[in-house]
Amino acid sequence: MITSNIGGMAELVENGVNGLHFQMGNVADLPRQLQRVIDEPALIAQLQKNVPPVTPIESHALKIETIYRGLLLQASLPRTSVSQE
Repeated sequence: MITSNIGGMAELVENGVNGLHFQMGNVADLPRQLQRVIDEPALIAQLQKNVPPVTPIESHALKIETIYRGLLLQASLPRTSVSQE
């Protein structure tokens, strides 16, 4: 994956590990990164080895549901007041 060096994708893609970054605002850098992929045929396979597995949507949904259930349970518990003496 090739992405800009700023924003959300830059946080997910580690430059040279599981993808490549190009510098925002540098019109020559994206073509340079694309040319690198062309010139180094093994690069894509090397980067792909470090891409983490995609979490299935069912697992992600279950995790979010668990978080929300915990928050609902917490909100339903009686609150204890602190006396100010």
